[in-house]
Amino acid sequence: ESWPLDAFLLTSEQLVENKYPLDLELDSNPDFCSTSSIAPSTPSTATTATLPPILAIDCEMVVTKNGYELARATVVASDGRMVYDKFVKPKSQILDYCTEFSGITAEKLSDVTTRLSDVQQELLETITPLDA
Repeated sequence: ESWPLDAFLLTSEQLVENKYPLDLELDSNPDFCSTSSIAPSTPSTATTATLPPILAIDCEMVVTKNGYELARATVVASDGRMVYDKFVKPKSQILDYCTEFSGITAEKLSDVTTRLSDVQQELLETITPLDA
């Protein structure tokens, strides 16, 4: 059985109900990287020629003194290829690695220097609007 792509998208109401952050709430957050002003451009041949139309992102989180923060970001294409995978050093002191759920440990993050802003920039450079 085949499903249309929009069958896997949440409605605006479902986003609110499931507490997804919305642009209006994030505009005042200095860590928020908005993509709403990015105009479609001519994508690089590397991304256009090789990425399928569906990508999934998995974010592993840790608990810090400021709440949940990103510790790993992974992007997988619908054909199973890993497009991106990086460990991320949170800004704040880590209180709980949530290892049982995330697989993140102190050892895995010990030499990591990549920050959230680095991941945001790398993803913006890797995935063009036409890929998404």
